[in-house]
Amino acid sequence: MSARETALRSISSGTCTEIPTRTSNNVGAFSVDEQKSCLPSGVFKKIQQMIAGSASFDEDLVEGYASALIGWARQHGASQWAAWYHPIDDTLVVYTQPLYQLGTDDDEQSKKHLHKQLIQHQIDGSGLPNAGRLCSAASPTAFTLWDPMSMPPFIMRCNTSACPTLYIPSVVATQAGDPLDLKIPLLRSMKVLSTHALETLRSLNDQTTQLVHACCSFQQEFYVIDRQFYNLRPDIVQIGRTVQGAPPPGAMGLPNNTTLSLRVQNFVQDAHQALLSIGVPVSITRIGATAQFQLCTELQQAPIAVDHSQIAMQVTKDTAEKHGLAVLWDDKPFKGFPGNRKTLRWTARNTNKEDFLRFDHQTREFAMLRALSVLMAVLRGVDLYGDLIRCCITSYGTSLQAAEQECPSPVVAVHLGEEMSSVCQTIMNSKDFKDMDIPQSIDLGTSSLPPAHQTIHPDNNTAVVAYTDEGIEVRGLGGSKNPAHLTTVFSTIVADSLGWVATEINAITRGDMSISTIKRATLQALHKGLKLHYHVVHNEDHSADTFVKEALKRGLCVVRNAVESIDSITNQKNVHLLTRSGIATSHVVTALNTVHMSDFADQAIAEAKVLVDIARTKVLPQALKYECAVAGTLISVKSACNTVNAPAAQQDILTTLLNVIGGTSDGANNVEQAIADATAKQKIPDSYAEMAANDLRNAMDKLRKAVDDLEAIMDDSLWPLPKYRELLCVK
Repeated sequence: MSARETALRSISSGTCTEIPTRTSNNVGAFSVDEQKSCLPSGVFKKIQQMIAGSASFDEDLVEGYASALIGWARQHGASQWAAWYHPIDDTLVVYTQPLYQLGTDDDEQSKKHLHKQLIQHQIDGSGLPNAGRLCSAASPTAFTLWDPMSMPPFIMRCNTSACPTLYIPSVVATQAGDPLDLKIPLLRSMKVLSTHALETLRSLNDQTTQLVHACCSFQQEFYVIDRQFYNLRPDIVQIGRTVQGAPPPGAMGLPNNTTLSLRVQNFVQDAHQALLSIGVPVSITRIGATAQFQLCTELQQAPIAVDHSQIAMQVTKDTAEKHGLAVLWDDKPFKGFPGNRKTLRWTARNTNKEDFLRFDHQTREFAMLRALSVLMAVLRGVDLYGDLIRCCITSYGTSLQAAEQECPSPVVAVHLGEEMSSVCQTIMNSKDFKDMDIPQSIDLGTSSLPPAHQTIHPDNNTAVVAYTDEGIEVRGLGGSKNPAHLTTVFSTIVADSLGWVATEINAITRGDMSISTIKRATLQALHKGLKLHYHVVHNEDHSADTFVKEALKRGLCVVRNAVESIDSITNQKNVHLLTRSGIATSHVVTALNTVHMSDFADQAIAEAKVLVDIARTKVLPQALKYECAVAGTLISVKSACNTVNAPAAQQDILTTLLNVIGGTSDGANNVEQAIADATAKQKIPDSYAEMAANDLRNAMDKLRKAVDDLEAIMDDSLWPLPKYRELLCVK
């Protein structure tokens, strides 16, 4: 009996579906309540101001914070701590150090040690993706620092360790101050956004707001499969996606596949509980009747939201393993089925949590002007820097989605919806609020129910950017990707355009802060901006060929080539934006582009090698066995029928099999040659990526088709790998 058949029997008999004891690996987070109980009141208040971003980092406070953190961590059994940070290759790295010497109880020494490490902890940066381009070859030293604006430190027990570990969200940089992670640019974009947003608010005569935050939440998709099948698929184990798989004969969303098994239900509940224990509230829902799920985080300040997104992926993956399941976050795990995407929902808020993009019939006139100013900044930013947004969401995985015409559109445009489009058109035509068509109350015909209002949530998944009543949605990021880079860029382009809005308003008011003058000046600035940039709005299907052609006429960003899209970060206007905003220097932008180009090609090379390995070591040996069986059967048929030739139908089966086996062998040779050709260009990142995206991808597609054809015609009992129909039906 093959390993696949053994796994099928095990799953069918239910031996793999026993519900494990519900013990979470997560101990807790050093939350605001915990800090309040552990810290002196004065220190607590100042630390909270640092965390909120309203006060600068104060080294004098860190010693008290470190002392309280050690006491809390020891109370929960932690024996080591780790810096937890976000390198630019979408992985989470931990650097473990002893929290205190085992066998001793030298509290003062431990406090001084952690105090020092919270301020600056030296590491070897040579292993980080962009370190070779930013660190000195003679001294690859880097350092980590505690990031107060991220989620609080938390304690988790690793699967491989019985001892809980204290994780401290951190940033990592070179000795010259260049970022080696995604968090430092994000924090810089928060500062830039607040600066330009306050300029706009001051132009609207808001003198009280002192700080503006970019706030985000994320919707991220993933697949759940049985762990036994996961272990039998070397492609999923090594690269997170399948490189082979014929489409199943029936739809995976039939009624018999609509009910979640008890095992999967308990996995979802335990994932909720595990994340909540470290202060990460999420919701997990199934998408239709498939094995795909969606995880949604809550709206938080951008640095915290990014942390929540990343830790949710790790905890969900670990929790699934305890239930005999495996989570696939890869951008395109299954050919012919929807890929995993991550959607950014973005808005701006002040410290009172007033949403600057909120716009309905209850909105005050000032808040309406404020919301329209931010919306204008979004439209201008997307129009001017659409290629930079596309660059952020482009990866090898999303290029596989694009090959199957998955949404969103190749055009970077904005879907506003009819309500907001009407508002914008009114301003363009009359420069006034008169006759604006804004969302109204809904009459439900009874006073016993709470008041309901129309919402703005465009039902258009083809748009890259869309306005909703909960903020701006930016779609198309791969499900496995860290959203920090996209969040940084989007916050920066909005901040830049908010500066433009403020300049336009101030040029008209000239210091006159009367209500009528501010309103007139704001509407004139909006009128001018909409006349220049409203062509970025489209409320129909963004992926239609007619709109793609129209978008080119409008001068919008239309990018179908993934390598070209990645390279667009080096366009002069984009480099100028990032440098003048203080997000990154020009050599950091160049290094980032090189890393992304190389990562794109490296992923293609890795997939190609796995595909060749599976074809040669898994598929072809079984195909040859089947070939021998078919040939033997034909000989027996000819002998039984006492004929020279076998019946045509049986002969055709063997001929087809021989052709496909030959195509598989030739295809593997061609892929190996394409790998060698691409690798020869490795020192030229853009050529390396181009070879991987074109020649190598074409060779891989041909080999995959041959292997998938073999799956469709071979004896099912001989097929060595779990099939799509088995992978996508979780019991």
